[in-house]
Amino acid sequence: MGNLLIVDDEPDILESLEEMFKYESGLDIDVYVAKSATNAVRLLEKIKFDVVMTDIKMPGMNGIEFGKKLRNEMEEKWTQIVFFTA
Repeated sequence: MGNLLIVDDEPDILESLEEMFKYESGLDIDVYVAKSATNAVRLLEKIKFDVVMTDIKMPGMNGIEFGKKLRNEMEEKWTQIVFFTA
């Protein structure tokens, strides 16, 4: 079993992705969501994720800045990052 973190500031998209990976994908994974990169950082301090999916365009810390933070400060907390945008 793996851990997936999805980060997006748009509630409808976040909910849709969460449902898709939790219930429709058939994958044996635990799915976590965060409404901002700041909230995602808090989760990353507690949980090791195998994959982090993040929106690029978000207020505050955008997805690219968040990805750089992961690379520079939290490298041991994740394995892969996937960027997406509407």
